[in-house]
Amino acid sequence: MSEDSVETPQLPAPRWLSRAEKADFRRIEGQRAAAGKPLSATEVDAVADLVSARSRIADLRRLYRDAAREYRSSPYEPQAKLVLSIATRIDAATAAAQRQARRLGLGQVGEKE
Repeated sequence: MSEDSVETPQLPAPRWLSRAEKADFRRIEGQRAAAGKPLSATEVDAVADLVSARSRIADLRRLYRDAAREYRSSPYEPQAKLVLSIATRIDAATAAAQRQARRLGLGQVGEKE
């Protein structure tokens, strides 16, 4: 092994994450290591929360797609309110996940919160 390839030990991913979420956790851990800022044990929960939040955003997007499709096929006011409510929640959850990612050193440098 060359001196250039110093490997940092992987931290255990929280057990409560799904298999797909654990893969995302490992991807983020790898990104941090590649950036020269390996994930610390104190950041594991924050990264797990970020991964979980991103997973919930994906679920919200599926709900939005289904609700919007239903609204387009037979528009009525309660369905319109549901579609707008889900869209608002997606926007808020995405903004919160982006702030969390920046706090963990995963976002654009110099972005405002």
